Amino acid sequence: MISLSPSQQERLLIVKSLLLKAQEQVQDSGRWAEAFILLHLHDALELFLAVVAEHLGLRIARDDGYEKLVEKIDKSKADTGTNLPYVTQLGRLNRARVSFKHAGLAPQRHEVLTWLANVESFLEEVSRTHLNLAISSVSIASFIRHPRLGRLARRAEEALERAAFADAALFSAQAITLALALAKSMRSRVPLGVLEMRLGPQAELAKAIIETSEELDQVVDLLSFGISFFDLRRFRILTPHVDLSDAMTFWASWDRDPQEVTVDEARFCVEFAIRTVDHLEHLGLVAPGSPRDRSRSEPRTVKHEGLMYVYPGRDDEIIREVRPGESLWVVKGSLRDGFVTVLEDSELGYVEESLLAPIEASPARDAQ
Repeated sequence: MISLSPSQQERLLIVKSLLLKAQEQVQDSGRWAEAFILLHLHDALELFLAVVAEHLGLRIARDDGYEKLVEKIDKSKADTGTNLPYVTQLGRLNRARVSFKHAGLAPQRHEVLTWLANVESFLEEVSRTHLNLAISSVSIASFIRHPRLGRLARRAEEALERAAFADAALFSAQAITLALALAKSMRSRVPLGVLEMRLGPQAELAKAIIETSEELDQVVDLLSFGISFFDLRRFRILTPHVDLSDAMTFWASWDRDPQEVTVDEARFCVEFAIRTVDHLEHLGLVAPGSPRDRSRSEPRTVKHEGLMYVYPGRDDEIIREVRPGESLWVVKGSLRDGFVTVLEDSELGYVEESLLAPIEASPARDAQ
C-alpha cells in the first residue's frame, strides 16, 4: 500500500521517467550518449534519495547531494542496520557526474551500463526497504482523472503484473481507442493558437493539414495530438484492432495469435497507452465530462417483445449490471458466438452476452 503523499508519488514518477530516458539512450550510438545516460541516472538517483529522506522525516537542505543524502538516510536507520545498498558503486557514478560537469570527461560505455544496472536494482530494493512499496506500483495511471480511461490503464497494468500479456495489450488498445475518440471530439474546441503553444514546431504542419484535408484524419490526429507516428504504428501491430461504437462499447479483433504477445511487447503497449492518455489529458483534450461522456447515464435495460433495450453507462466499456429503465439501444440477438449486438443509427457495437442479465419487461414499458 502506497503511503506517500501525492507530491512524493509524482516525484517517483519523474524518477521512473528519468530511468526510462537512460534506458532508451542505451540504443543511441551518438557522441554523447554515455554522458546523457550518466546525467539521467544521476538525476534519478538524487531525486529518489530526496524522496526517501523526506518520507523518513529527515531535514534536508536544497544543496544536499548524493553523499549527504546517503549519510543522513543511513544514520536515521542505524538502529535497524538497514544500510543503503550499492553505495560504493553509485559513489563512482556520483564522482563521474562531477568529472563530466567540471572537466567534460564522459564515461565509458561499460561503466554506464554497469551503473544503469546498479540504479535499477537500487531503486527496486530501497523502495521496498525504506518506502514499503514496489516502485512499479507508482504509476501515471493513478494520476489519470478520466474514470473510464483510468480503469482501463489500471487493468492493463494489473494484467501485465499477472503475466496476462494478451489482456494487457487488449486493455491498452481499448484505452488508446477511447482516448483518441474523446480527444478528436475535443480538438475542434481547442483553438489552433493554443495547439501551437502546446505542440511547437509540429503545430504548423498540423494546421496546414487540418485546413486542407479532411481525409487524413489519422495523420491530423497524430500531429495535432503530438503522438509519435512510429510508436503508434508499432502499438497497432502488437495490439488487436478495437472498434468503439456510438454506444461506447468495444469490439476487438486480432490479426495475430493473442498467446504470442511477449512480456516486452505487452510492457511497451501498457507504457505507451498510459503515457499517451496522460499526454492527452495534459493537453486538455481528454477530461472527465468531455462531450461524448456527458450524454451517458447508468446502465438500464428492458426486455419487450423478444428484444432487449440497452443503455450503456458512461464510465464502463461493458454492461455489468442491468435493470428496468429507459430503452435507447436495441439488442437483436447473437451475431457472434458469445456476443450480442448493440445498435444505434446503424452502427454496431458488441457486448459480451454473459455480462447481460436478461430481465422481465418493466410495467412502465408494457403500459406504453
